[in-house]
Amino acid sequence: MELVLTGAQTEVLLVHLHIMRKSIKNVLKRNYGAFEGKRLLKVYDSTKDLLNDKIRLLTANEECSYDLEEEQLEIVHSFLLMFFQKVEGEIKDKVTKSKEQEKVREHMQLTLLEEVQAKINILYAATKEGASVVR
Repeated sequence: MELVLTGAQTEVLLVHLHIMRKSIKNVLKRNYGAFEGKRLLKVYDSTKDLLNDKIRLLTANEECSYDLEEEQLEIVHSFLLMFFQKVEGEIKDKVTKSKEQEKVREHMQLTLLEEVQAKINILYAATKEGASVVR
């Protein structure tokens, strides 16, 4: 499945995937067991590698397409669902003023990550209908 992201979108997704790797490893092991968790972590890492291979060549607004396997798409889809649930909950619990909440969201570049999530959600739904490209 072909996912088209800008350089900035690719970068923010890659950063968050990298930062969360240890947590994801623990979640996968706990939820799927050692063998399947290790296999899914390899899928997670292969997705990071795919993004990382092209990031050095991209400018912020330049678009690039990534050919994701179905399992890679599913892992990114699941990651983003979990990530936003956790982050939004943390922001609401720990930052009381809405202006400060916006600063935190801006600092974490969540707007760009939301754009990525929207594309992933569309592609994920489209795979159920047989489509293979989302811009």
